[in-house]
Amino acid sequence: MKNPQVIFAYFLCALGFLISAYWFYPGYMSYDAEIQLLQALHFQFSNTHPPIMAFVWHYLILLTPKGFSFALVMFLFQLFLLWVSLALWVYLLAKKECCHLWLLPLVGLFPNIVILNAFIWKDVQMGNSLLLALTLWVLLREGVRTEYLKVIVAILMVLLVFYAFCLRHEAVLVCLPVFYLWAESLAGRKWFTRGLLTLGLLLTFSAGSWLFQKMLSTHEDYPAQQVMFYDLASLSIKENRMLIPLDNCSHSSTCFEDVRKNYDPNSAISILTDFTMGVPTPAWFYQLKTPDFDVRPLQWTYDASRYQQLEIAWFHAIADHPGLYLQERGRFFWGGLSYVKFFYGIKFMALSHANFLGHLLFSVYGLLSGVFFFGFTMWFWFGLNIVMLFFLHIKADRSFFYVFVKAMLLSGLVLYLSHFIAAVTNEFRYSYWMMLATLFSFVLLFINRKTAA
Repeated sequence: MKNPQVIFAYFLCALGFLISAYWFYPGYMSYDAEIQLLQALHFQFSNTHPPIMAFVWHYLILLTPKGFSFALVMFLFQLFLLWVSLALWVYLLAKKECCHLWLLPLVGLFPNIVILNAFIWKDVQMGNSLLLALTLWVLLREGVRTEYLKVIVAILMVLLVFYAFCLRHEAVLVCLPVFYLWAESLAGRKWFTRGLLTLGLLLTFSAGSWLFQKMLSTHEDYPAQQVMFYDLASLSIKENRMLIPLDNCSHSSTCFEDVRKNYDPNSAISILTDFTMGVPTPAWFYQLKTPDFDVRPLQWTYDASRYQQLEIAWFHAIADHPGLYLQERGRFFWGGLSYVKFFYGIKFMALSHANFLGHLLFSVYGLLSGVFFFGFTMWFWFGLNIVMLFFLHIKADRSFFYVFVKAMLLSGLVLYLSHFIAAVTNEFRYSYWMMLATLFSFVLLFINRKTAA
């Protein structure tokens, strides 16, 4: 601890947390987060967004100091997950007498990471939770000596992975490399046992997540319909005929023309009605089931029979046009690699009463996205991730450190590849975990290379 570079690295971690907390106080919320906050306040949950974030928020609200925004504690919790992870890695690498530890806190201050952490989003919380969970796993392997501390750390690690697992629907795939990492540490190199343990962990967490959401959700919102509507709209326009059941149209007579006119190839939001803002009481939830028919051509389905009708139409459309479906999904996926949306910060800050430094930072962020364009495209992160995985494969090093880095990279890559099927809009925030995992892995590999040298 007397090493000046270690002290400086800890100082940067503390400074990074404080800077983020001050610049972005009390945290910014988009429409999704506002809905989740309302659900947290009234302890009523739907399953359009997995309810675990609103559930945790409900209890964090109890810790909110009087006179402060209810967003504050959730915002600080999100920052805490990230900066504690980085501080713990300073501790772990300092024990190995690594150099350049000051690079670790710079991960949290990297423009993409620091800006996205200004917003209370489940995408960001999933990434930060996984980073801390993986860090705790390394701490168990390398840093914890007493038995009771090992138990505490292990429990925290499992809870964080469960939280991340429940935050997004595609997190089932994202957590697979994590489960494999756990299985490998328990079963060694017996591949069959590792496979069974990985499957067992996946099924256990899936059952726990399903039960948790079933207990919390007051009604079924069929969130998968966003993907179905987007795919059906895309295929309908390509085929020049309506493939969407007319029961799901706001205006059956002009539905196809309206879909064609409003369709945005990068987002399903332009054609699909959204929720009505309000207080989540039973009356509010009833209001959600009666959407405004004059907003967008396709209406959100709350009825089980209509959802089943939509699901059947979706399956048939893919079965009848498999090549066209893959072509459209490929177009969306490849388009997303270069699709840059850094305007979140600029837009939200313009509408908010932010402090001067916050406005200044978002302006710098906008400038950087033009000057260092490569860092704000998914081509860069996707390519860097693949290159590092290839490097680790060639290196063929089965040591604990390299297996950990590979698992992190694979988890981020799986998240992005899942967008080929699951995504209905191209937004930078959805790839937060891939960016964080790739950047953090790059820094770890660089520090380890310099140390070995």
